[in-house]
Amino acid sequence: MQTKTHKQLFACFLAVLLIVFAALPAEAKTAEIRSPVYTALGDSIASGYKLNQSNNGYVGLFGSYLSAQTTNLARVGLDSAGLLKLLNSDQATVDQVKKSDIITISIGGNDLLPIFSALQPTSPTSLVAAVQAINGNAMQQKFQNAVTHFGQNWDKIIAQIKKLAPHAQIIATTLIDPYEGMVISVPVIAHFDLGGYADGYIKQINAVITGHAKSGQYAVADAYGLFMQHKTDKLTNADLAKLDFDPHPNAAGHRLLFQAHQAVALDFTQDALALSGPSRIVIPADGKSSHAQFSAQPLLSCFTTANASAQTAYTMEDPGATGAAIDVSTGTLYVYKPGTVKIKATLTTANGKLSAETIRTIRVTQALVTQAEWKQWAVPAGIGLAVLAAVLLILLLPRRKKRRPHDLPADREKTPV
Repeated sequence: MQTKTHKQLFACFLAVLLIVFAALPAEAKTAEIRSPVYTALGDSIASGYKLNQSNNGYVGLFGSYLSAQTTNLARVGLDSAGLLKLLNSDQATVDQVKKSDIITISIGGNDLLPIFSALQPTSPTSLVAAVQAINGNAMQQKFQNAVTHFGQNWDKIIAQIKKLAPHAQIIATTLIDPYEGMVISVPVIAHFDLGGYADGYIKQINAVITGHAKSGQYAVADAYGLFMQHKTDKLTNADLAKLDFDPHPNAAGHRLLFQAHQAVALDFTQDALALSGPSRIVIPADGKSSHAQFSAQPLLSCFTTANASAQTAYTMEDPGATGAAIDVSTGTLYVYKPGTVKIKATLTTANGKLSAETIRTIRVTQALVTQAEWKQWAVPAGIGLAVLAAVLLILLLPRRKKRRPHDLPADREKTPV
């Protein structure tokens, strides 16, 4: 009986401890720093086609810059319809996109290129026929249809990526004009500006990419504009003297493509920052202010390696009715009235290329008694609780039963004289 009572008391003691510890605020845990997951989608340009080493392509350069886990899903010959199909039905593509932090898209060139490829000349004689065909109404209609189909597919591509990875940062690359400055001189047609001809349709596709970016669903790496700034440089494999119309960028071109992506400030909004600090702040009953300290720690390696000089700024997203204020640099939050307040921590690298942010809602309550009243009642209340606990313990402890003579063992009973 005594052992059973002791077990009951011990169980009660454990229950009280669990209740007490459950009521205590949990300490913020700092998650381990991980590499961002970068996935490249697209065609042969993204795959690094014809480069000596694929790591020299813009995807490899950008992945290294981000200190990312890079997966290149680009495929040679892929057009917008093919990419949409992969995003809808290829399980490996779907799974990879779902876990991505950053996604780049290079698509659209192959919507136009097959039309050009069908006309690629192999000799000066066939060059005349190719130019005449390109200038024909039927060929122009094919190009226009390709632009229209791209626009239809593009909206669906972005919608599907956002569905699979709603928090991932998406960067779309504009098409380059690989034939810029290439003017064909033939006997039948004195001058044919191949670069200018291609540019008209390339600009239409780029208008779709840049125009739809205004919705804020993705950023644009303006490869077209950057290549135009360096149009006197040799940036693609195309060479009119050799009748080589290969539109793919060379190593120098891929370095420019990387710069176009690097120039886009990436804004990470998921699992990039951990914000430590209380989720509830209590202000005194006498109406005086209270304050708490918050601290943001980066969780992605791109903020801790090459960009270790990143700075954090703390701002008020929504002060509510609390009359709150926050120190921008230290993260100290000052509150004056009960309510809720939203604070935002923003981490930006020194070069301004990468940024991350997190928003947290803080509940502000007011104490029922002042500190002086608490001190006045705390000691008596503590003594009273201690006395009550002692009384309960005494009442619950089993009483020792007094043995009577007839309860003694037979061998211990006294022998009559």
